[in-house]
Amino acid sequence: MRYYAVTISPTKQSAVSFAPITFGTLTQAKTNNGSALLIEIDIFQTWYHQPAQNGFIRLKGVPFTYINQASNFNFAKIQIEVGMSKGLPYANPKQAGLIIDGTIFQCFGNWQGTEVSLDLVVIPATYDPNVNLNLPFFWEKDQTLESAVRQTLSIGYTGIPINGKFSDNLIYTEDMWGFNYKNLLSFGEAINVLSKQVLPDPDYSGACIASTSTGFLLYDNTYTPTKTTQLASTDIIGNITWIKVNMIQVKVVMRHDIEVGQYITVPKGIPVLNIQNNYSQYRYTYGFKGNFTVDSVRHVGNSRQPDGDSWVTIINAYITP
Repeated sequence: MRYYAVTISPTKQSAVSFAPITFGTLTQAKTNNGSALLIEIDIFQTWYHQPAQNGFIRLKGVPFTYINQASNFNFAKIQIEVGMSKGLPYANPKQAGLIIDGTIFQCFGNWQGTEVSLDLVVIPATYDPNVNLNLPFFWEKDQTLESAVRQTLSIGYTGIPINGKFSDNLIYTEDMWGFNYKNLLSFGEAINVLSKQVLPDPDYSGACIASTSTGFLLYDNTYTPTKTTQLASTDIIGNITWIKVNMIQVKVVMRHDIEVGQYITVPKGIPVLNIQNNYSQYRYTYGFKGNFTVDSVRHVGNSRQPDGDSWVTIINAYITP
């Protein structure tokens, strides 16, 4: 059975205080709840220098009290878990888990005829609308860029874990007086551009920053990920598709354990689709014998739509040199 759990909790920025609310597909006894609400989900995970749209959640059939007081959920904390629970033959409950621990940026209710829904726009980080985000960046002479970025993120997001690593060769030759960045998108883009200026290797990806379910991730292609996930043929829905010269797109049953910056491997002999004019003649099967690095992840689903395409995780990954 398709699994989800959405927990909304108050914060200091919430309009009012309320008891935490959980919508989910499991009962308190951890059995499948056949009367679980219909949920529609569209959640991205990607690097801040290549931003995507905010996440979106729609819960249908909620009580009218939530519709009337939808604004109370603005800037509340939200945790979203997705995946599969026990039931179907190939369902793997171990792949279910947390995909976002963030903030409800906007909440509004809809009521038309017999259709009642609560719509949530979510962002993958803590957000306080009453405080201007302060990300002061200062890079000292002989300091690594990783150290400088960690200092900046620790100031703006106290207590949030910072994982991963940048190249140790990203060292500046003099003090760089910094700037105060007002959001993670501008900060992530500036760091990516700056790192490529320091290491002008055309094969260098640049320093990348992302939010994951376990905190911030620092990554560039000099860093070897500690996690590799082997995709099984029963995980994959449809063909793997080449979308760029060195990048594939894989659609799998919705799962939480694939995140940006990690390795994935695909089964040998899996069908591959080559779209027109994408230089497929220069790629051979050797590309599927190694690791691919995950570049972006998108979770898309409708919990009650019966076809297999309606509860999926879409992965873009590039060939690892």
